[in-house]
Amino acid sequence: MTAFQKPRVALHMSTGNNDAKAQASLPEQVSQAPLNDLPQGEPDGLTENAWAEWLDERNRLFARFVVRRAENVLVERYGLEDLLQAFSLLKEASQQFNVKLHTVADAVARVDGPAPGRSDWFPGRRPDPAPSLGTLNLVDNKGGRLGPPQGAVLSAALDRTLSIAGAAVGHVHLAETGVRRLAQSSGLDGPFTEYAKFTQDQQTAWDWAAAENRQITVEALSSSEMFTPRARTMMLRSGSRACHCVPLTHDHDALAVVTVHAQDRLTSPLSQMQLTDLQELAAETGAWLEWHRRTIVLNCLELLHHRAQAQ
Repeated sequence: MTAFQKPRVALHMSTGNNDAKAQASLPEQVSQAPLNDLPQGEPDGLTENAWAEWLDERNRLFARFVVRRAENVLVERYGLEDLLQAFSLLKEASQQFNVKLHTVADAVARVDGPAPGRSDWFPGRRPDPAPSLGTLNLVDNKGGRLGPPQGAVLSAALDRTLSIAGAAVGHVHLAETGVRRLAQSSGLDGPFTEYAKFTQDQQTAWDWAAAENRQITVEALSSSEMFTPRARTMMLRSGSRACHCVPLTHDHDALAVVTVHAQDRLTSPLSQMQLTDLQELAAETGAWLEWHRRTIVLNCLELLHHRAQAQ
């Protein structure tokens, strides 16, 4: 069994009755926060129950913020009646092109809006066919026009990364405005995936890998400074003792990060051949993710624009 194989036992958070007797309680930072003031950092001194409650509310706030921001943009841009009408447009575009609602909402706020009076958001655009995904063994069955769903590509990238690293546990974070969102995971427990749903700044090693656009190996989690204290604790409780992060990049922009976990502290780094294989995978998948952004996601925005003008 290698260091990167799945641990036999995962340690979970305690939720004993003594939690209620501890001094700290849930802060009002999340529940009272306006949409333009997302929580920064992580509170100290919470009981396990209070921490779980804070985390649940934080995740809901992050998820709601992205969609609500897009709804507000659409209402103002197109003079829609209300946020519900805007949400319906987002949902239709998401379903039409099999793109996560969160991704469509992020693009509405991230991409420059259409020129006033233009019938098309992106006039004259001619989408390119999907690039090859040979290292992932994924075949485009739709003639290069739509390509496989993004979720299938990220899942295949995770599987291939695990295979190269000789690992069984890992996850993928997708880069969105201001955060990295958990998009795929394998072999990880519920408490960790709840924690990792959204990360930002330099909270974790995968945030560092994205910011510095390079592969990062953490040989010993217990002493690493690439995790906040809470992030380190959640990694250790999931059974992980080391990790390796691979940014999926295009033109020096990390569009996603794959992280593989190891059950033991690493006594030797990945080989040069493994690192080279991972870099090839990262470049190929990064190119596909960039194509998806400027093709499929823009298709969503164009449909949304046409539907909104007809309201």
